Amino acid sequence: MSKKGLGKVAKGVAVAVAAEVGADLVKGVAPAVEKVIAAKISHNKTLIQLPNVRRLNVYEAKEVLEAKGFVVLTILVKADKKYLDYSDDSVVAMNPKPGKYESGTLVKLSYVDHDVLEKAQEIRVREKQKQEEFQKEVGRRIDNIGKEVGKHANNLNKGIGKNVDNLAKLVAKPFGKKGK
Repeated sequence: MSKKGLGKVAKGVAVAVAAEVGADLVKGVAPAVEKVIAAKISHNKTLIQLPNVRRLNVYEAKEVLEAKGFVVLTILVKADKKYLDYSDDSVVAMNPKPGKYESGTLVKLSYVDHDVLEKAQEIRVREKQKQEEFQKEVGRRIDNIGKEVGKHANNLNKGIGKNVDNLAKLVAKPFGKKGK
């Protein structure tokens, strides 16, 4: 057999051996891959949907989430006027956000109560009062500036009037005559 013929046979044998080794390799790996896929599918089936409970009563939201298998921590927020659109004991924020999570996941519910809302209203009133005081002060300052400008304009007009009178007197004198 020639060298070329021998080379073709060797390549054919090498391909056959590689195919057999590859098939054995796939047979060995396939169960592990199937096991990983099955575990992933099983894991996805055990995830629980965390619903959006914002704006719900905090106590009802806690009860619902605990019944689904979540661990719930409630946190009273500090007073802020951004919470004035919420009602007493309502959830204003949650962490994590709605989605699918494992049973036993800690869910933090931030909420407002009556006292927080009262303080938030007081903050709003104080800020509004400060704004009104600021606007009044700006108005007073503008009025004062207007008065000062008016005084200066009057003085300027008086000065211009005197200068015009003096100029008129000078123009009215005949040329060559000295004034008395």
